[in-house]
Amino acid sequence: MILASFGYLFLGLGFLGIFLPLLPTTPFVLLALYCFSRSHPGMKDWILRHPMLGPPVRRWRERRTVSRATVIMASGMLVTSFGISIFLSWSILWLRWGLMGGGSLLLFMVLRLPIDREDDPPPIEGD
Repeated sequence: MILASFGYLFLGLGFLGIFLPLLPTTPFVLLALYCFSRSHPGMKDWILRHPMLGPPVRRWRERRTVSRATVIMASGMLVTSFGISIFLSWSILWLRWGLMGGGSLLLFMVLRLPIDREDDPPPIEGD
C-alpha cells in the first residue's frame, strides 16, 4: 500500500515534469516504475506501454541512454528558465549568483547524460 502510494506520487510528479521545465520527468517515472513493480504490476505495465512515458523509460532501462532531442530540449528549457530567473532577480546579487551556479551545475549534468546513438541519422555516403 505504501509503495503504491509513493508510485502514484512519483508518477504525478513525472506528469508535472512534462509541463514544468525544472522538474525532471523520467527520473520520477522510473521511481514510480520501481514502486509499482513491487506493489501494482498493472500500473507498471501501463507506464511501459504508455505512448509518451514508455519510450524514454524503456530506453533508459535497456540501454541507460536518453535521446538527443531530450538533451537538447532539457538544455534549452534550463537556459531559458534560469535566464529569465536571473534577469528578474538582477538586483539581488546573492540570488543571481546562486541561480547562475545552480543552473550551470544542472546544465553540466544534463549535457553529460549518455546519448542514444541509435537515434542518430546514418552517415552521408560519398563525401
